[in-house]
Order: sequence, then structure tokens, then C-alpha cells
Amino acid sequence: MIEGYFTRIEDGNEVLIEHVALPESPKGYKTLFNIFIKITNPEDEKFSKLKEALILAVEYNDSACYVGSRFVDGWYELYFYARDSKGLNTTASDILKESGYAYESGVVKDPKWNFYYKSLEPKPLELIDLQSKQIIAMLENEGDNIEESREVEHYLFFSTPSQKERFIKELETNETFSFLDEIENDSFENGIAVVTNHNVTFNEVQKITHTLYDLVSKEHGFYEGWSTTLCCED
Repeated sequence: MIEGYFTRIEDGNEVLIEHVALPESPKGYKTLFNIFIKITNPEDEKFSKLKEALILAVEYNDSACYVGSRFVDGWYELYFYARDSKGLNTTASDILKESGYAYESGVVKDPKWNFYYKSLEPKPLELIDLQSKQIIAMLENEGDNIEESREVEHYLFFSTPSQKERFIKELETNETFSFLDEIENDSFENGIAVVTNHNVTFNEVQKITHTLYDLVSKEHGFYEGWSTTLCCED
């Protein structure tokens, strides 16, 4: 499960959304519980500790599961799905009342998780961006110079052989990407690896991956991710 933060524009506002791993069996969590906290800096250490304490308290004894957060217009929004709404507002208030932050909380029935799928779940391109950020962070931790151009492999999968063959033929006219090899995974037999040269800064990777996503979507295929080798500084 890919976790992390991505941004989305809603009604002209930039929203920072946190994607977290969900429980394996979320059945029974039918009530949406939210906590809104007025803050200026979501990376503040004091707030980070407060957020951790809130999640632990609300999730106590599996009474609820944390499903992510949103930061927009100065409000940090934490979201949970709960088995029972009883006592949730009190639990949050007990932790927040001495914090010095303005806050509010509430509950609403949402048995089909409509809010999660609309406002928290990453869309395909957002999930690709999350994956890219994760890979880039790993490269940087290994000392990679991400501004250095190098060969990068990208992986694409298709439902049928004919979709794959049409895409390979289309690549013959593309000056950016070159066919590398046919591949498969546990879900799809019809896959290919393509290669291109670029640096692995997030802006550049985002441009390349979004372009490939658009191209493969025309053949009803799927963009699966990318990989590269380390390019270390001297």
C-alpha cells in the first residue's frame, strides 16, 4: 500500500490529502467521524504529536479506523470510520481542549464510504504521483543525484494482446519512448517495458508519467510504474 500526501484542486483551492493504509476488513465501520483543527503549519511538531495522540485515542480497541486527512484553507481535517459514534466527540474534546487550537468535530452515517471514495481516495494519476514520490525519496536516501538524466524504464499493461500490439506499433512513431521488452505480472500477461531518458525530479517524472498514462489509456491499458538505477554524485 502506497502511503503519503498528494494535492488536488477543488473549487479553486489547493487541498493537501493524506493517503493511508486501510484495514484489511473495514466492514462494520459505517459512521464517518471528522475532526477539524485550525492550524497554520501541518508540519509543526506540536501538531504532529497531537495528531498522533488523537488517532491512537479514537482508534482505541478497534472502535474506529483512521482513513486519512485533508488540509485546506487553514483547517486540518482528520477522518475516521467508526463502528459506533458514541463517545467519539468526547474523546476528541478531552485531548483538544487544552491544546490551544480552535477545533470542531462531528459524525454522519456513511455506510458506503461515499466521502472516502470522493474526497480521500487517490485518482489514478494521483496514485501515480504518490508512487513517484516514494521512489524518488528512496533514491535520495541512497544519495542519488535526481537532477542527473539517465535511462528510466516504465511499465505498461493491457487486457488483450491486440491492445498491446497496437501500442507497440504506435511507439514506432514516438520519439520520446522506445520499446524495451515484453513483460507480465500476476494480474496481466500482456505487458511491455518502455525506456526513455530523463532526470527523476518530481516535476519531470510527473510530466513523463502523465504523458504515458494518457497514451496507454487510449488503448485501455494501465500504467504500472517506473524504475531506474542510482546516479550518485561524485
